[in-house]
Amino acid sequence: MWFNVGYNLKSEFSKALSNLFPYEFTFAGEHLCSIEAFFQGIKIKDKNIQKYAFKYSGIDANSLKAASDFNWQETGTIYWKGRKISKN
Repeated sequence: MWFNVGYNLKSEFSKALSNLFPYEFTFAGEHLCSIEAFFQGIKIKDKNIQKYAFKYSGIDANSLKAASDFNWQETGTIYWKGRKISKN
């Protein structure tokens, strides 16, 4: 059985399973407001700006990628609290 997940869909279940859903949680001592905030935040090198990015949720969190020209897929690098993490 397939389940369509998307924040813009009418089903509450679809929204709740979306990265954009405003779901607050703590991970490794950092408070985040959505999974999307985590995904966008780990692309930010500066730990203070990263912490600020973690406060976003929904479309606002997704919009963070438009504010940067950093391509983590090209470099294979993400960041956690200012520390470089390479997938290579």
